[in-house]
Amino acid sequence: MFCSQCGRSIPSDARFCPNCGRAAGQAAAQPAAAPPPVQPVQEQVLYVFSASRKYSMFKVVPCYIVFMQDKAVLAYTTPALQKAENERLTQEIKAQGKGFFKGSAAMMSFWSTYGQQYYNMPVQAILAKDPANAVVPYAAVAEVYFRGYSETSSGGDDSASVTQGKFRFKLANGETLEFTHSSSARRDIQDLLTRLFGARLKFKR
Repeated sequence: MFCSQCGRSIPSDARFCPNCGRAAGQAAAQPAAAPPPVQPVQEQVLYVFSASRKYSMFKVVPCYIVFMQDKAVLAYTTPALQKAENERLTQEIKAQGKGFFKGSAAMMSFWSTYGQQYYNMPVQAILAKDPANAVVPYAAVAEVYFRGYSETSSGGDDSASVTQGKFRFKLANGETLEFTHSSSARRDIQDLLTRLFGARLKFKR
């Protein structure tokens, strides 16, 4: 017979291997298999809302409000981010040999659908895109205000009347986050905000 540990030949009636000392017939210990890595669960994005954060009368920054089940992630399109994205896309367009018109169309298409990427992006990846990006936990929200964008057009000498849409987070610590937008007071938006904030929501058309 042979030792299960060192493989040396040992007498059939031996109780221990004279070479390594292991008991005859004792199986070699096998290292325990490492557990599979834990994959982070990506949180579901319920809605990506296009808006602009209003810091003051003269400072407004484009922003996407990424609504999740228990938090909103503010993804700003800052001038620095716009510049970096434009430079990257310009290099891609040149590498693909696209002319001016096709390149311009590609650039316009890129920015028109820019917010769609956040539907499939983890929170940490969104935060890493720009230092200004931040999380707003719903538990920290005292009040939410939404007013839809409206526009009235008329012919002749009458001018069009426009009411700018507004969105506001009023936080429990007294801070207020103001946004403007160009979305109407649609029922699906109202239903979503009602589900997330309940009585804390003030919704106006």
